Amino acid sequence: MSDKAYGGTTPQTDKDRILVVYNICGIKRDNTYQYPIFLHSIMNQKFDGEVVVAVSACCPREQTIPYLKDEFPNYHYNVIKEPYPVNVTFNKTVLDCVERFGEFDGYFYHACDVTINADNVYQELFDCLKSNDSLGL
Repeated sequence: MSDKAYGGTTPQTDKDRILVVYNICGIKRDNTYQYPIFLHSIMNQKFDGEVVVAVSACCPREQTIPYLKDEFPNYHYNVIKEPYPVNVTFNKTVLDCVERFGEFDGYFYHACDVTINADNVYQELFDCLKSNDSLGL
């Protein structure tokens, strides 16, 4: 995996582009040091195109974002300081990323406590989306 593929710095017009929104929340507990376990499973995904990863952080703890930026410097970070429901923070992060990086061909929500054990999940989800017009991701 190249940094460019997961950094989202340069839109590619000839390849499919997906946005993966990794949702975290620091309201009830501090999971700062558990997040990298799950974020690494995102990094290990194989996708024939560009993957932009955005960390959507609702009320993160003081050390969370600096720690994650040190571990994952090429990810986009969207900090939401007010306590909103996950659907609101997800939508806000998607809007911010579209403004910054342009439209994507797919938008994926990734909960903070989910590890992906296979390396082709995003590709299979995206292929399913492309092959069936009645689906939306």
